[in-house]
Amino acid sequence: INAMTLYSGIGGIIAGLTGAINVNIAGPLTAITASEDSGEKKGRWTATVVLGVLLLISAPFYASLVGWITKFPTTLVYLITGLSVLSVLTNGLKGAMAKDEHKISGVFAFLIAASGIKMFGFSAAFWALLLGDVIYIFYEDGLKKKKVEAE
Repeated sequence: INAMTLYSGIGGIIAGLTGAINVNIAGPLTAITASEDSGEKKGRWTATVVLGVLLLISAPFYASLVGWITKFPTTLVYLITGLSVLSVLTNGLKGAMAKDEHKISGVFAFLIAASGIKMFGFSAAFWALLLGDVIYIFYEDGLKKKKVEAE
């Protein structure tokens, strides 16, 4: 059994029982258990408990499962993975675009992250956060201040 998976599963169960959302080795699973698809906000902890139990139960089978999955065509694996996080992506984009003052920086951050650009040893995620914030601070925040002054 992979110790990291074991401890993550135990941590998921404990975190879920306390009402928290587990942060574990499976980042996309954390996003899914925290999303609206996991039910009402006050009851989402149950999704985390179930995730922790499933991680504990399935951990002994990971090595053979990975061997089996690697026999699938790569495109199929990417398709299944993409479909599994589609609602998380749409909810994230909806949240980023919810307020007018965040739309431009949100779009730029998304496009930069999706580009896969890597500069100076930093990944696209870093540049998306940095440039999204820069655009917000220097452009959108300035627009908001001008709008307030005009009123």
